[in-house]
Amino acid sequence: MDKKACRQHSSSGMLIANPVLRAVFKIGALLSVLLAFAGVFLPLLPTTPFLLLAVYFSLRSSPTLYTWLIQHKVLGPPLRQYLDERTISRQSFRRAVIFLWLTIGLSVWLMPAIWVKCLLLIIATGVTVHLGKLRKTGSTL
Repeated sequence: MDKKACRQHSSSGMLIANPVLRAVFKIGALLSVLLAFAGVFLPLLPTTPFLLLAVYFSLRSSPTLYTWLIQHKVLGPPLRQYLDERTISRQSFRRAVIFLWLTIGLSVWLMPAIWVKCLLLIIATGVTVHLGKLRKTGSTL
């Protein structure tokens, strides 16, 4: 992704003028990146929502962090695909839905509280429906 495309993305967001609020958003972006990284290794912590949250916060607080996320060798392509086209690759869709339901299933099995189990199932269903509505790219196999 070139610098012009990054500027196009960042100009569509609103950089926060208030320095205190900007610092809060920057901390939120950094915390979201850390949680996304932890989610790679911890099955109960989702990676993608935290990355999208990091993009949201960094777009409004740190053009440098935003550019790093969008231009990252591994993270950048799926983030740009989602942000630019509202699409997801078929492979990413399959992996996301399988991993989502495996981790939600484990969480539901481990959680003693019924209301938490119901909440987790509602969230997983909502995420699955959202991902299902996205246009898919790539091979059909």
